[in-house]
Amino acid sequence: MSILERINLFSVIVSVLVFGFSGFFVYLNNRKSAINRAFLLFAFVEIVWNIVNYLSYKFYLSSFTLYLARATIFFAVWLVFSIFNFIYNFPKEKAELSKIYRFILVPFIAFVSLLTLTSFVFNRIEFLNSNVLKIINGPLFFLFGTTIFGLLIAGITILIKRIKK
Repeated sequence: MSILERINLFSVIVSVLVFGFSGFFVYLNNRKSAINRAFLLFAFVEIVWNIVNYLSYKFYLSSFTLYLARATIFFAVWLVFSIFNFIYNFPKEKAELSKIYRFILVPFIAFVSLLTLTSFVFNRIEFLNSNVLKIINGPLFFLFGTTIFGLLIAGITILIKRIKK
């Protein structure tokens, strides 16, 4: 294992430990708080995404690499949604989720995340050489990108409005 690979693995381990401990510490501080639960969700999804993302660069078997790449973007959708959810709930003690949030946004996020596991978002992998691969996007990749970008913009907009208040 090269020094760069060791540093990469070390950074993943540190990230997992930091998010794991901070997520549970914040949650255990006040289990009923909506913001604490939102942070725990964010920490958990970040940990899983971090591990899957790391593994996706470690395997070069065509089908397994494709599954890991799809799993990475599956968890990326939930990671960005958990960040949005944290901002949406901040700094409330009780979650006040609108009908649009519960009945449109959450099902839409679930739908997009499930789409990432299909060939509609990541179609296939082409190996350029033994260590370099190219992912060929499917016809609905734009939906994944638009969803991620939209959640980030909406979260930043909400945060700026709350800071101005």
